[in-house]
Amino acid sequence: MMVNAGGRRRRGTVTVLVLMALLAVCGLVALVVDFSAVYVAKQQLQTAADAAALAGAGQLRYSANLATARAAAVSAAETNLVLGRNADLDPSVDVVIGDYNSATGEVSSAPTPERTPVVKVTVRRTQGSPDGALPLTFCRLFGVNDVDVQASAIASLDSVASPAGRAPLELVIVQDGSYSFLEEIAQAKAADQALVQLISDRAVIGDRIAAVNFCAAGWLECNFLSVPASTTAICYEIATGDYCYSTYQMNTNPDRYYGTHTGAGIDKAISLFDQYGSPTAEHVIVLVSDGMPYPVERRPLATAAADRAAAKAIRIHTVTFDQEDGGEYGIAGADAAFNASLVRNGGYAFHTPDPTKLTPILCEVGAIEVGRPHLIR
Repeated sequence: MMVNAGGRRRRGTVTVLVLMALLAVCGLVALVVDFSAVYVAKQQLQTAADAAALAGAGQLRYSANLATARAAAVSAAETNLVLGRNADLDPSVDVVIGDYNSATGEVSSAPTPERTPVVKVTVRRTQGSPDGALPLTFCRLFGVNDVDVQASAIASLDSVASPAGRAPLELVIVQDGSYSFLEEIAQAKAADQALVQLISDRAVIGDRIAAVNFCAAGWLECNFLSVPASTTAICYEIATGDYCYSTYQMNTNPDRYYGTHTGAGIDKAISLFDQYGSPTAEHVIVLVSDGMPYPVERRPLATAAADRAAAKAIRIHTVTFDQEDGGEYGIAGADAAFNASLVRNGGYAFHTPDPTKLTPILCEVGAIEVGRPHLIR
């Protein structure tokens, strides 16, 4: 039997084509699998870099120590996994603390006193990095054994005057002590104390806290005391403060206890800053209330007091407990809306119908004031 030479050539050609197709498919699979791994690694590297930069900046905020901030960044990065392996940094190369140039996106090797420091972290799987380049799997068949992958993040701080730390904070808690707040006043006190404790835990030299209560008038509960040295004393004054506990008190001493005179509370806080405040400190009022001013004629007085505070560069945060999501005189959130209108100079407005949320809200205010790092790149 004779075999057609042309047939053999065609079968040989088909075999070659099939082998080429299989090779192409294998190559495509290799690319898809390895590129998917690279993509996942890139995302995980970015997560680690973000966490590390934020941790470093946060530590810098609290300690004003470059070595401690660098160590915090390294520790945060190493808690993150990159393809199942803990990220590993070279602190001297991968963590940079210095000045940020917004035009170039670069960070200098050291901060200067006139500028806010930033923390830049680079998490790498590259040649020369602690973990080496990212190994590939299928691409090895084509002579490509690994690939360089890295991610960077830059975190900055809020309200920092210099690398030596943030400016001192002088904060006055202006607590509504009116009769309508009676059922929740214990939770409000606990929230005020939590705020004091948070600032105390993260204090810098010069931090001071005072407390003012108000009903129909505003009165001093605790003059400025330093934290952490006087944290216990401040919390004691808050716990034992004078509040309206009965209608009898309102009826026998209406000039002190009748209604809600928010403006009087704010003005009392302003007088503390005027008499005892430091010109180098940030001045902050935290208003905690269960409603808008009452009677109605006291509302413009509160607005005017907030304006006076703003003119003196005092920042105002407001925290409103609105049990019926409106309050006794406010409707559909009017209490919270009015108190929010008293925010000044970059403060924030919070409100909740749940008294158990007062403590986390006051702690959030404290976190804002002691400074939360944020990513800028």
